[in-house]
Amino acid sequence: MHCVAGVIAYYYMTAVHAVGGVPEVVRTDRGTENATMAALQELLRGDRHAHRYGTSPTNQRIEAWWSFFRTGHIQWWLDLFSSFVDDNTFHPGNDRETDCLRFSFMTILREHLKDVSNAINCFVIHFNKLSAYSF
Repeated sequence: MHCVAGVIAYYYMTAVHAVGGVPEVVRTDRGTENATMAALQELLRGDRHAHRYGTSPTNQRIEAWWSFFRTGHIQWWLDLFSSFVDDNTFHPGNDRETDCLRFSFMTILREHLKDVSNAINCFVIHFNKLSAYSF
């Protein structure tokens, strides 16, 4: 998750640089990916109250999709690659082993993700007049 936190922090700092200033307050959910960005916000504002954690009701759709995607489509792959690490047959950070895994699995992973993408893109989002976020 450290890598994702770094990406979020990078986007945050890029935005700060682009607009030439720091927001007064930033609110995020408690996802671990937001911790570094939260610390940067408080540091740059000089105020420990410049970042607030809260719930993310507007993220419910994407969070539900990621849960569906993970449990129904990629968990098997995550478990497989984790078993390689657990069995000491793959060592993260070893470029040669990483290249071998990519060579061995990339084609089938791309096909699988393409199938998932096609299925998701065929899903019809229905208008809901009670929701402020309907499409």
